[in-house]
Amino acid sequence: MKIPTQKWLPLLLTSVFALGSAANAAVITWGSVEDTTGVSVVSTTGTLVSAYNAGTSTVEINGETWLSSNPLGTYQAGLLGGATTDDANFTTLLDQASSGGGSTTAASIDLGTFTTGHIYEIQVFYTDQRTSVAGLNDRFMSFSSTDGTTTGDSVEVESDPDNIKETEYGQYVIGTFTADGSDPDLLLIPYLSSFGNSHITAYQIRDITSIPEPSVVALLGIGGLAMGLRRRVKC
Repeated sequence: MKIPTQKWLPLLLTSVFALGSAANAAVITWGSVEDTTGVSVVSTTGTLVSAYNAGTSTVEINGETWLSSNPLGTYQAGLLGGATTDDANFTTLLDQASSGGGSTTAASIDLGTFTTGHIYEIQVFYTDQRTSVAGLNDRFMSFSSTDGTTTGDSVEVESDPDNIKETEYGQYVIGTFTADGSDPDLLLIPYLSSFGNSHITAYQIRDITSIPEPSVVALLGIGGLAMGLRRRVKC
């Protein structure tokens, strides 16, 4: 049975907004894990909300300030194992870390308070290229999140994917969440209990509310095409 355009077009547009809503949640939805190859991988999407170097140094990257922090309780240094990146401040950022929480219990980082309805991006870095103890540069950190009720999916990030001190300086992952009043915490736990404490190198949060999600843009494009076809049929 052929459905008239005036009937199926509203259904299509309703689906556009339903899909946009379903793609979001109060917990973090992670993207793909990527190798940290240099300062160019630092996201500049949207507007910076907060950025933290999990170490003793406050640094400026891409004209934005990453504040010194110690979210897990213990400072670590020398995480690059003597290597340097293509940017002095980015080298400082990756060379420091914060650790704590033990090997089997998830450590938690309060990410802050967010504006309800806004969409946020979080980028988390993890680096450890030290070879002073066997296995340090072969470890994985598992990152997840919780809004106090729901625990989100987890993602595993490797400390030194190529096991050499140059080029790939650990890994990073980018995720998104929509604030709904129950602000998410970042959860960290050593993957497979491969080391004694959770580690984090750095993280930033950016407001990307004004940037449409790809799924919504695609469906809006389909909706626009449908409107065009409808007008052509009428002609």
